[in-house]
Amino acid sequence: MQELIEEIKEEHIQIRKILVGILGLINTKELRIKELKARFHELGVLWNVHEAKEDHIFNHMGKRDFPEEKSLIEQHRELRGHWKVLNDALDEGKDSEIRVSIDTDGKMLAEKFISHIDREERYFSKLKG
Repeated sequence: MQELIEEIKEEHIQIRKILVGILGLINTKELRIKELKARFHELGVLWNVHEAKEDHIFNHMGKRDFPEEKSLIEQHRELRGHWKVLNDALDEGKDSEIRVSIDTDGKMLAEKFISHIDREERYFSKLKG
């Protein structure tokens, strides 16, 4: 189990780098949609694999009944909601909708995801102790 937690921690580093890159793209004057799509795709591929690993740990650790566990799983659902809005806008291809979605859901997703990773790191630290 500890090896899996270490893998997840390494993936957190990768996810954080992608999110910082996305925030950098969002905060530019010119919206580079192709580059944003590529970054969001990269995040999506990594996130799907990553979340499956976390679900495995949370299911395994359920017997310990950490209060953070339920909250972390609920945050996964909330993050996926922002993710869906973003992907719908990116798939639609309308520049105005993409701008609004990126500016609101894109920023929220990145900021909440980073905060969520920090909470997971604290949770995993408790598992060691």
